[in-house]
Amino acid sequence: MRGVIDSTDIPLNVSRSALQTDRTVRKIADYVSRKVGDRLKELYRDNREEYISVWQDVATFVKFGALNDEKFKKQVEDITIYRTTYKAGEQGSNPASETAAVQVQSQEGDAWQDVAPSQAPTSDPLSTSHYTTIKEYLERNKDRQQNRVFYCTDAVAQSTYVELHKNQGLEVLFMDSFIDTHFISFLEREYSEVKFSRVDADLDTILIDQNKAAEIVDPKTNKTRSELVKELFELALNNPKVTIRTEALKSDDPQGPPPAMVLLPEFMRRMAEMSAMMQQQTVQFPEEHTLLVNTAHPLIQNLVNLSQGTIIQGSGKSPTGEMANLICHHVYDLALMAQKGFDAEGMKSFVERSNQVLTRLTEGATA
Repeated sequence: MRGVIDSTDIPLNVSRSALQTDRTVRKIADYVSRKVGDRLKELYRDNREEYISVWQDVATFVKFGALNDEKFKKQVEDITIYRTTYKAGEQGSNPASETAAVQVQSQEGDAWQDVAPSQAPTSDPLSTSHYTTIKEYLERNKDRQQNRVFYCTDAVAQSTYVELHKNQGLEVLFMDSFIDTHFISFLEREYSEVKFSRVDADLDTILIDQNKAAEIVDPKTNKTRSELVKELFELALNNPKVTIRTEALKSDDPQGPPPAMVLLPEFMRRMAEMSAMMQQQTVQFPEEHTLLVNTAHPLIQNLVNLSQGTIIQGSGKSPTGEMANLICHHVYDLALMAQKGFDAEGMKSFVERSNQVLTRLTEGATA
């Protein structure tokens, strides 16, 4: 969009703050904002693919404008788009985006031919199926995740959580620009009946296997498997700031989901982010967090069996017990690594424990 604004009434011999409060300047700003909003709506309506390619450059400015200008917000609220894990045909296609199949009888006889316009497949990552508005998201998922939006802020650090949601048919939005931290709070005010949850804040019940097999009491210990796992990790980590939670995660492949995941409560994480922003500091990984241990993973099941087979030697130590302890730490370290939760000392300890685990494994293999 190009244009020239000519005005003889703009006072130039004043400070910038005074200029920003000038009535004429405000009128010009309102006019420019309206023209920008109109042009974006026109592009969204007429050529959505081009709109998506432009969105990469203007998204931050559009969101900032929506935060600060009520009139501009109303113009762009229906055309603000987000990258999504949804792909047409995988999680229930969007009827509005599908082309109806049309068939007519050919001249040769009873053979019927499809005359619907064919669409060439595209490998463009910016295709329309990868972007959506909040209203489209809510409409598409109203039966499965009513009034709830799952999002991620770091596609790399939270990739495990995103895949877990995708595998169970839950759509995730990517809100990973620097302004999205503030924009999410804005969306929560606009959609007061909708709950926005980051994928690593907590797990939806859809992701958890409600099978009661894990609650069968072991006659030897008089404890359930979940209780044994929780006790094992609590003793190994010995960190009161880490809450151990045991759940069986759904998956067709037991080794698909990770053996453990670190969850960051939404409220506490946002408070930490707000505090860091106020103090102009980098957000630190919270000391208080939840370690969710996946009791359905074969590694965790083997770990319980390993801990129950301890034989105390003359030194007062059990080799299998020490190995179980090391593996508990290693599982926790891997969960932290997925969240980029290591500091320098934590990385050093992780490397040392990894070397110990590998040494024990090779000793057992060559014995």
